[in-house]
Amino acid sequence: MKKIFIIAVIFAMLFVVISKKQANACHWAPNKGLVDISQWAAINYFLWYNQPNWQEYSKTPTYEQETRITEKSFASYNGYWASTLPKPYLDVGNNFDKEDNFTVGSLDAELIKSNTWYSTSIATRPDIAGKSSTVKLFSQLGYHPWWCENAWCSAGQYWCNLAEFTAPARIWWQK
Repeated sequence: MKKIFIIAVIFAMLFVVISKKQANACHWAPNKGLVDISQWAAINYFLWYNQPNWQEYSKTPTYEQETRITEKSFASYNGYWASTLPKPYLDVGNNFDKEDNFTVGSLDAELIKSNTWYSTSIATRPDIAGKSSTVKLFSQLGYHPWWCENAWCSAGQYWCNLAEFTAPARIWWQK
């Protein structure tokens, strides 16, 4: 039974959902924010002026605020995270060949409200003190199968590049 469930999840993750509207203009991404990246933490604050119509993109939309660190020896996850996103989940790891991915998402993007500041924070520790790294900040719009409301079932559908900079740094960004 467990193998059938795993196969079903993998199949659902590979299945591409055809959207009613193209998301390449990033209309669904937050409008502005502040990101503070050091070897000790990855902190994001972000705001939507108007709540997107999430149903235009998916019947079960998810949202992720991704912080990609290109220098893998810059920092590692240190066991603590927090978020004000609704139904938050942690998604860290080495999902990319040469990048660490410090990400927090929401399993129910429809609960995100306009004109509300949201935050994500992930504690990190330096692998090699004094390092710097390029940081790529992304928004990810995704979905999960209706029968699996779990972070492991969430799949990315669209990405929006919000900022790129050298860390450690604290920067404001705006679409």
